[in-house]
Amino acid sequence: MTQQDIANMVDITSASKHFNLLLDQFGPYRIDYSRNGKHLLLAGRRGHIASMDWQSKKLHSEINVMETVNDVSWLHTHTMFAVAQKKWLYIYDNHGVELHCIKSFNDVLRMEFLPYHFLLATCSSKDFLQYLDVSVGKQISSVCVRAGRLNVMCQNPHNAIIHLGHHNGTVSLWSPTMKDPIVKMLSHAGPVRALSVDKTGTYMASTGTDKKLKIFDLRMYNAVTTRQERRAAGSLCYSQRGLLAVGTGHLVQVYKDPHLDHKGLPYLYMSVKGPVDKLQFCPYEDVLGIGHGRGFTSMIVPGQSPLLLSFHFVLCPILRILLLQAPVRQTLMVWNVTPMRPISSDGNGRSKLYWKKFNLSLSHWTPLSLERSMPSPWNRSVRNKWKGWALILMRRLVLLLAIN
Repeated sequence: MTQQDIANMVDITSASKHFNLLLDQFGPYRIDYSRNGKHLLLAGRRGHIASMDWQSKKLHSEINVMETVNDVSWLHTHTMFAVAQKKWLYIYDNHGVELHCIKSFNDVLRMEFLPYHFLLATCSSKDFLQYLDVSVGKQISSVCVRAGRLNVMCQNPHNAIIHLGHHNGTVSLWSPTMKDPIVKMLSHAGPVRALSVDKTGTYMASTGTDKKLKIFDLRMYNAVTTRQERRAAGSLCYSQRGLLAVGTGHLVQVYKDPHLDHKGLPYLYMSVKGPVDKLQFCPYEDVLGIGHGRGFTSMIVPGQSPLLLSFHFVLCPILRILLLQAPVRQTLMVWNVTPMRPISSDGNGRSKLYWKKFNLSLSHWTPLSLERSMPSPWNRSVRNKWKGWALILMRRLVLLLAIN
């Protein structure tokens, strides 16, 4: 079933979500959706950067930095984004105005923003993994990985652990509080090409130059399924409901429950006009964004977005005042999560990762506000005071009416 067939069967609003942007002069393009799924960021390899409201097709800004752009990422709000340019890391606002140039982050290749910690994780060609605290603008951690050029990175959305893929076929897991990897596992016989972790933090998908697509169970660090591909995939992305998008050359395939069946046919597939550079599912929308060598394509994927929207502080619509106060309120939030203990070994000599006190249930992820509670002016004493004045005025009004 083609995208045109799907567009003909759905309503007009859903059909408008499938479109193509022909941008063949500055590609290939890196993309990033905002957390509420409303805003889209495009960055061409040759310096073209654009931010837009992809639903209304309203352009916020469009600039050309006149140098190589390696990656792009939204920050805690859609009014600011980070751009990994040829030499340094830059911060821009939604009007394209340069806000900051961070020269301590040089030769950055990939970025991941951790929204619940206000941290921007970057990996560079100089073999460094760095963390930037965007709330204060300071670097909080810098680790030399000692594994060569770092151009494959993803985050675990469940616990904000960074996964790095290396040229020797290994995948390492990192935390900003540790100078050594939490876990290091051999995943492929050749260099790792792409990584992605599902929303629950249970499964990790990886591809390598050995033309294999593997699904790992992160509870045991074992491959549960292995799929042999004709070509090595260059991009992977998990959706909010567990669909896996695989980009191989000009072909994009979407698999349903890839950890259960290693021989099943793809749920959907589509061919784009250029080689795929990055895939990303739009949050809370049945849409897959495809950044490729000749621009951008929005692909309709029925059933990828959740039916119930969990986090009320992420979503629209909310009042304009709350939107303006959202960055301050998010900065003042404390997440009730304790750091995890390092790896130890059990009695059989196998490595074991302890997650004691690492509470990840919805009740423990409830934000605890640090804002000082202000007393309400309408307490009992104030109410009684106003009540007394009202009685006095009523009595005087009755006397005036009686005299007249």
